[in-house]
Amino acid sequence: MNSALAIANYFVQSAIDQKMAGKDFPPSKVHGLVYLAHGWLLSSAGAAIIKGEVMADRDGIFIPDLKAAGCWGTKNVTQLVSVVEMDDKRGLMVEQTPQLARNNPTLSALAWIWKTYGALSSFSIGQHIKEAGSPWDQVWNDPARKGDEPRAVSNPAIRAWFKGLTGRREEQKSISKLTRTQQLELHPKVEKTQLMPKRPK
Repeated sequence: MNSALAIANYFVQSAIDQKMAGKDFPPSKVHGLVYLAHGWLLSSAGAAIIKGEVMADRDGIFIPDLKAAGCWGTKNVTQLVSVVEMDDKRGLMVEQTPQLARNNPTLSALAWIWKTYGALSSFSIGQHIKEAGSPWDQVWNDPARKGDEPRAVSNPAIRAWFKGLTGRREEQKSISKLTRTQQLELHPKVEKTQLMPKRPK
């Protein structure tokens, strides 16, 4: 399992490398990309790739650990996300910037996530995440929901949605023309995650 910040920093670095970070790359897009990576890999490997919860609010999906690290607001994310934590060995608070190791087995899948969703506008990613029937839709538009407080989105709900997404795109394909993103979702490249930790028995 990885730090959500390390997954986020993969996408932030990709945006920086491709000169996209200063254009349309607000925190909401970073949260969305981490969520999409979590969902696809959860459906593929059956195990969560990030620690902590995924939350839904009126605006969409957010990752509490990212928000706590300051990845929030409307300004474009132009540098890697860091967090100040206690270094027990030194007894000091130090700034850390979590990043994935070069041999991390999720990297090839994250590259596919970036190829599929990275070029989308932050608005388009938000709309994609809030698609009818999605985990966000199930949680936020639940008739039993009261108030506007953020609500947790369960991993089983996320896994079920992404596991069935390719099939739903096949059905849509027979009715109307798919977008480029939806076409890529027909053939997700997230198979190379077998080295991920297995689900506990």
